[in-house]
Amino acid sequence: MINQTDSYLQNMLFDFGSSTNLKPSYVSTPENMKARSAVSRKLVFKVLDSSNGFINGSVTFKYPSASGEYANRVYTLNFSEIKTYVSDFLEPKSISSEDFREMWRKMEWENVYSVKISSNSTLSDILNVFKRKLKGNIVDCKDNEDFLVGNISATTKQNNDILFNVCMTKDGQFINLECRVRSSKEEVVKSLNDILNEVVKLNKSL
Repeated sequence: MINQTDSYLQNMLFDFGSSTNLKPSYVSTPENMKARSAVSRKLVFKVLDSSNGFINGSVTFKYPSASGEYANRVYTLNFSEIKTYVSDFLEPKSISSEDFREMWRKMEWENVYSVKISSNSTLSDILNVFKRKLKGNIVDCKDNEDFLVGNISATTKQNNDILFNVCMTKDGQFINLECRVRSSKEEVVKSLNDILNEVVKLNKSL
């Protein structure tokens, strides 16, 4: 915080709110700031799971009147919202095809993403975009010019494994794409839609 005024700020209190996947682990105590001064504070939030999230906050303080008196009126300054995305927490995970099938069977949360796009990209190029954006590892892949099925594995920094089954077929200039996503965490599965949308946008023909 930077106090750009010529006044002494009293009883500054920071207050933050966050999504349920982010847990504050700090204690906020009132403090004061000298005129034309700056302070730095480190506030820690624990990531409970790797879904999309947000942090918003404000600081309240007392500011003197023109006569220099500190009235009971409290001023509030709101901070810009900070957003977190599941992609911030993704990491590759190397597993075998057998491990993929066994893990897939046990994961209870699934989301299916289906879309038809016009694209000049090859099917293998699109799969590699999936791999890059998901920060994943291609477990196995079967393909020809008009058909591709690939499996991708990834995990999060909180060790929540995520599996992707990507199926694509070419229909003239169009590509039919279906991506099934599985994980043991419901919110993680839902949050991945943003990344899948980004993959589609990157591969659409202009």
